[in-house]
Amino acid sequence: MRWKLLLRCFRFPNSKGLLLRRTYPELYRNHIQEIQKELKKDIYKYNDQKHIFTFINGSSLECGSCQYEGDVYNYLGAEYDHIGIDEASRFTKFQFNNFKTNLRSVRDDLKLQMYLGSNPGGVGHGWLKRLFMDKEYEEGEDPKEYKFIPAKVYDNTILMQKQPDYVRELETLPPDLKRAFLDGDWNVFAGQALRWKRDKHIIDKIPYPIEDCKRVIGYDWGYNAHGAAVFLAKTPDNHIFQYKEIYQNRKTPEEWATQLKYEIQARSVEAVILPHDCFAKQQGRDSIAEVFKRNGVGPIKRADSLSKNARTNGLALFHMYLDNAPDGIPYFQVLDTCVNTTRTLPELIYDENRSEDIDTDGEDHIYDAIRMVFLAWGKPKGRGGAVRPVGPEPERRQPTVIGGRVPALDVKKLFKKQKGRGWMYD
Repeated sequence: MRWKLLLRCFRFPNSKGLLLRRTYPELYRNHIQEIQKELKKDIYKYNDQKHIFTFINGSSLECGSCQYEGDVYNYLGAEYDHIGIDEASRFTKFQFNNFKTNLRSVRDDLKLQMYLGSNPGGVGHGWLKRLFMDKEYEEGEDPKEYKFIPAKVYDNTILMQKQPDYVRELETLPPDLKRAFLDGDWNVFAGQALRWKRDKHIIDKIPYPIEDCKRVIGYDWGYNAHGAAVFLAKTPDNHIFQYKEIYQNRKTPEEWATQLKYEIQARSVEAVILPHDCFAKQQGRDSIAEVFKRNGVGPIKRADSLSKNARTNGLALFHMYLDNAPDGIPYFQVLDTCVNTTRTLPELIYDENRSEDIDTDGEDHIYDAIRMVFLAWGKPKGRGGAVRPVGPEPERRQPTVIGGRVPALDVKKLFKKQKGRGWMYD
């Protein structure tokens, strides 16, 4: 990945590149240190505070990280001619979409490029598989912009020669993980947290009059990260239908209140269910719950989101509601117009450290809003016992090989000679 960007920096003077990993320690260990080992000292300067390599031809390569969704705003307004995202499955679709907006230039002597390297699995598995493997595109996505170059560990001849034990380790993995990490099978997703099926849980119309249902709104606050409001209707026989969603960021509590009041005036609800953090004052200001009440949003109900087992119980309840009711239809279904719900729920994975909880690095905002409602309503009638989700196996890293060609350049003179080192051309 880094060689891909370095070679473009050398080929196009005064160009700007961005190399990304989820966290800075990963970035430093896997790329910054390696670049300093591989390049001759007299062809670059490195700014340790800004993490930018500047080369003798005027090009630069910025090494960045984006651990949280709100970190994308650190790059607001920045422009790059080429961007590389290493281990892209650790990035959310929201992060990817934002970095796409940074890929822009007025130059006509180069083609803007973004490169993604990844294994199956992770919070980004769903959107990567959809775009590059399944080739299912949403509105605004151009199929010509996406190209999948499959690679297996066997394609990396240097690794095969120097670390044959690594391959043997992969060959001893459980069958599903072996298919994912050794064979690069994107149809295996051992870490998926919810048993979500598009043909079961997404519907094009609600088969019950909403006006005859018990209706509530579940809410999860977010400003830099997204906030979510989900509108749920519960039938007398315990089927729950989500008929609307609001999913947005950078909205104040007052702006949220205006929207929710409008929706409630159009169709009343029995309660607006808020998590505990919405009842806390922020820097002396009124809490979100107080702002909502003052602006006519309600009735307000506090969810049991602070108790010791609220998160694990919430996930257990989520599994129950995704299961089939006695009539063979899932307890919980979502209208197909709720596109952010149907996109984010199947992409959620387990927490690596707490196998009975969701990885909160993913887009879990809508999940949390729905979870608030499930906690308030409890188990579906007739359901007993606890659901104990089983987490995924620890992720194993498979190097990604990306190749291509460019016109012949004497770029080898820019690198230190290393025996056995292969060269990758742009």
